[in-house]
Amino acid sequence: MQLLLRNPALRILTQLWWLPVLIALLVGLQRESPSLGWIGIAGYLGLLLGLMGSGWALVNRSVARERARHRRSEHAFLCPACLHRDEFRYACNSCGQEVDPRAALGGELLGCRCPHCGAKWSESGADRLHAYCGQCRATGDAGQLHERKVVVHGAVTAHDFLELAARGEAETRTVAGVRCFAREREGLVEWNLCLEDLTREQDVLPRSHAVHGLTSVWISEGDPLRLGQIIDHLVSRAELSEDRLAAIRVRVAAAELDPAAQRLLSSRFGEVEYRVPAEAFLGPDSIADPRRSRGSEDPGTVEVAAAEAPRVGQGGAV
Repeated sequence: MQLLLRNPALRILTQLWWLPVLIALLVGLQRESPSLGWIGIAGYLGLLLGLMGSGWALVNRSVARERARHRRSEHAFLCPACLHRDEFRYACNSCGQEVDPRAALGGELLGCRCPHCGAKWSESGADRLHAYCGQCRATGDAGQLHERKVVVHGAVTAHDFLELAARGEAETRTVAGVRCFAREREGLVEWNLCLEDLTREQDVLPRSHAVHGLTSVWISEGDPLRLGQIIDHLVSRAELSEDRLAAIRVRVAAAELDPAAQRLLSSRFGEVEYRVPAEAFLGPDSIADPRRSRGSEDPGTVEVAAAEAPRVGQGGAV
């Protein structure tokens, strides 16, 4: 209701409600027909209800159209500040507070103003709405964070991660205790995570965490004991199912591993490929659409959208 009352036309009609009522009553009294006055009042109320109903339908249609566009483009949201996935949320670029998607997508129909601070928005430019993370409350450019899809990869050990970063000449950073780096090519954003960093804590990772979107992992060399410890801890902490593990592709730089390590990988993951150096793993094939890559037909494979690091939001810092 509050969203609809932000419509400029409805605001004027509700603020001046007394004027048509007074006119209807005066006309009814002048013609000695009170029923005529009540008919005028009923007509005015019908106009208000009609405008509100049509406005509500148009707003919901705008939201549904935007969601359908994201589904067709396979967009999703991954917060660069906390590595969690979320729905498409919006925040006022002035006060940083979350804004109802219907208000964000309602356009001129709802006045294009923040319900918290009154700031006016536009569909483009510096004063447009920002993306909002419900997990950490950080904000960022919605034109980036809501309009891209990325694929999440991982390096099993810290040594593997640093080698990938060096080979890709990528700048690493630590997000929520996890070292990572992002690379962009051909409209896709590739996140690479250090999976060993995720074994430092014991708490269960929520399903919104990026690790649930892993499509492939890279291993340079394998100590069976160390690999087993990292993988077991990761599986336990993220509560990854057998089907989810089977959808993750493993790429190994070496021509072969210790027999125990080979058995470990083949028993846990769906596809293991050897002789894949870091450069090949970071190449175009490594960020291709996972559903068109061999060995990952699982419909549960998750693609998440990300972009540049967001700015400081209301209650959250990057």
